[in-house]
Amino acid sequence: MTRSVIVLLLAASLDYWIGDPWGWLHPVQVMGWLISHFSQWIIHTLYRPWERRLAGIGLGLGLIIGSGMAGWFIVLAANWFHPWVGIGVESILLASCFAGRSLRNAADDVVQPLTDGKLEPARSRLRQYVGRDTDKLTAPEMFRAVLETIAENATDGVTSPLFYAIIGAFFPIVGSSPLALAYKAASTLDSMIGYRREPYTDLGWFSAKLEDYLTWLPCRLTVITLALLSGKPQKVWSLCCRDATSDPSPNSGWSECAYAAILGVQLGGTNWYQGVAKYKPLLGDPVEPITPTKIDQGLQLTRYCCLIWLVIAIAILEISHLFPSLYIWHQNQILSPSPIPSAIKPATRMPTQTIEILSPEELRRTVTRLASEVIERAGDVSKLVLLGIYTRGVPLAKLLGRQIEMLEQKSVAVGAIDITFYRDDLDQIGVRTPAKTEIYCDLSGKIVVLVDDVIYSGRTIRAALNAVNEYGRPEVIQLLVLVDRGHRELPICPDFTGKQLPTSRDEQVKVYLQDFDGRDAVELIKVF
Repeated sequence: MTRSVIVLLLAASLDYWIGDPWGWLHPVQVMGWLISHFSQWIIHTLYRPWERRLAGIGLGLGLIIGSGMAGWFIVLAANWFHPWVGIGVESILLASCFAGRSLRNAADDVVQPLTDGKLEPARSRLRQYVGRDTDKLTAPEMFRAVLETIAENATDGVTSPLFYAIIGAFFPIVGSSPLALAYKAASTLDSMIGYRREPYTDLGWFSAKLEDYLTWLPCRLTVITLALLSGKPQKVWSLCCRDATSDPSPNSGWSECAYAAILGVQLGGTNWYQGVAKYKPLLGDPVEPITPTKIDQGLQLTRYCCLIWLVIAIAILEISHLFPSLYIWHQNQILSPSPIPSAIKPATRMPTQTIEILSPEELRRTVTRLASEVIERAGDVSKLVLLGIYTRGVPLAKLLGRQIEMLEQKSVAVGAIDITFYRDDLDQIGVRTPAKTEIYCDLSGKIVVLVDDVIYSGRTIRAALNAVNEYGRPEVIQLLVLVDRGHRELPICPDFTGKQLPTSRDEQVKVYLQDFDGRDAVELIKVF
């Protein structure tokens, strides 16, 4: 199971079972404090519309980028202590971006006194969660307010942060929590200053527009998922197309309309804000009244939607992790230079001879010896990080990691590094798709062992060294290769070598590994 999958599962579980612990400092509180102080300074210092617009853009971009970077550095610092500390911290940060449990608690807080017929306590509690006047609301109107809050915040507070967390999971160098925190900052900006009334008209213009754009795609995906869940996707979608477009918000109308269509209720109507009536378009058809059961069903729809997204994302992440050959197939087959037209292809192939250099048993013994040498050189295997260089360096590193763990009865960090953007021959090999670099800890102070199957000119290792430097300053970087075939063009020498194999330049060395190729062998191909 990859780190990204563990973080997603832990964060979702934390939000479902615990939510936001009362009294703990929450990232949104910090964001709100910053927004409040900076916006008040802007309002009392800048008076021209264009000045406030520019300041609003600066505040919006600064908080969004700053929140993402703060999350990234916090996780990086936690990883410095231990990878599992980093996973725990990132999971907690990510869980703070989800509002699923908070929505459920808020709904229960209002619905409980309503079902007991206690209207005044219900009005008082509802006032904490909605902006409308609650003093004269009837029970049906309060039920509507609760369901509208659930339907609108399902997108802003649950599925949209989850969407960006999933996107971040596919880019381990970024991570899930920084992207989710960045979106949370955009959402908080919109809720605090994204109004069309003074003094926020110009100040909050950018934040409101940006949040609309960032929420547009996850909102539509939420509607599509809910429509499929309902078993009547065509009806739900047609109702959304009929009613949601009349809502002034490009996103909340769609989200609310989807819930209304699935539950068979009607949302929208007249609300009062500080004594001023405001009419919202009616969404859905009033087939049934809004009841506590409908509210529970709405919360359940949100949970099911998130669960489906998580299952799909985790499946894709695990498949891409278990079968790295998919990356290489895509790299070599899809985006490789166009083949030579058949009319000008050579008519005959050069004769070749295949010689077995290492049998399966010999290869396994070689790997065991290399693992022992690495242990002896390192001393403390807890500081070891084995980094496989794509392609076959990755399964070789995993094989070595398992062997070291078996010999030492201690876990060893194993990762993968892609060197695509550090190569000096991109103009010769054509367009390549980068594979996924998997480094889950700060490499500073670590004993990094670069692992590759065959060393030839040394240029691949040079590129790998440059790539490693992006992830910290290791205590030492060592090189392990299964086969050294000579012909070096750079002054690079392996620290650990499985087999010295003198070759000519027109010969090829092929390494086959069970995890990648289905068999173990090293072969020399002679061309005549």
